[in-house]
Amino acid sequence: MAVQETYVAFTATAGRDFRQEAAEVLRLLQGRLTGRQPVWLRFHLSDVTNQQPILDGLLAEADWLPPDVLRASVGQAPANGARIALEAYLVGEDTPVERRPGMTLLRLANYTVVCLSAPTLHSQGSGPQMREEFAAVERALAPLGGTLAAHVQRT
Repeated sequence: MAVQETYVAFTATAGRDFRQEAAEVLRLLQGRLTGRQPVWLRFHLSDVTNQQPILDGLLAEADWLPPDVLRASVGQAPANGARIALEAYLVGEDTPVERRPGMTLLRLANYTVVCLSAPTLHSQGSGPQMREEFAAVERALAPLGGTLAAHVQRT
């Protein structure tokens, strides 16, 4: 079975408040979902601490999105001066997507794509946090027969 894959990236028009900019990128995404479903969303925010609660509220209102779609936010403002940008990975609406808590699986003919959301980390410092995150990935992959060394491409 051939899989229809689409990667999209949107940046809001700069110069408005965050809520307006976030609503714009969500409208742009919604316009691309005809015949497609999202696997993951990555938001680039200029001020994650203050903007994440607003974005979470808008996402909760977006009844057109699967409630368990994997999403991540990074503190990396768009270069055009806007407060938000969005990257998304979409597949055809007929592609079997298995959603589990913190994990999305695409079982393809020759391999399975496993997308994980990061757990809440309890360690302090980048080294301990990375070790904690890798341990969580190992635990998630083990029931699928996977290992960190053999089956992970970290992005």
